[in-house]
Amino acid sequence: MAQSRKADERYLTKDERELCDSARQPALKEMKHEELVDLAKRLRERRNRARDVSRDQRRTARRGGKATEGETGSDRKKALLAAGMKRVNRELDRRRAENRGDAATANLRKALKRKQANQWSGPAYRNADEGLNPTPNAKIAPSGALNAEGQRPVLERSRKVR
Repeated sequence: MAQSRKADERYLTKDERELCDSARQPALKEMKHEELVDLAKRLRERRNRARDVSRDQRRTARRGGKATEGETGSDRKKALLAAGMKRVNRELDRRRAENRGDAATANLRKALKRKQANQWSGPAYRNADEGLNPTPNAKIAPSGALNAEGQRPVLERSRKVR
């Protein structure tokens, strides 16, 4: 069941709340690339810390100890920070894909301009209508007579009953 934002905020500190709020969509589109990378780094650090705390609590509980007071809900904190990181990474991927398309289009336009100006005719090693040069094999007879002679015993063996 989904929880409200207000219910989720009680698991986060003030700094973490600000990080998660800035990792939501209206704010993400307005950020510069460097700010997004920095936000992803800070979210990753906080998520890793929450993961380690949660792991330590589980280990303590397994060994018979009791959970430390004030650190309850660290699994939920980790999930909230991971969700924020996921949104930031998705925005970074979207921007990379957008830039990749722009760069490819620009390269294609440059190539088309060169081709239209006839400055580029393709690689120098490509020559039309010449094909491969034949290389004669000096080990065989030029007439192919040996091949026919070599076939005769094979054909005779195949006709006999084995």
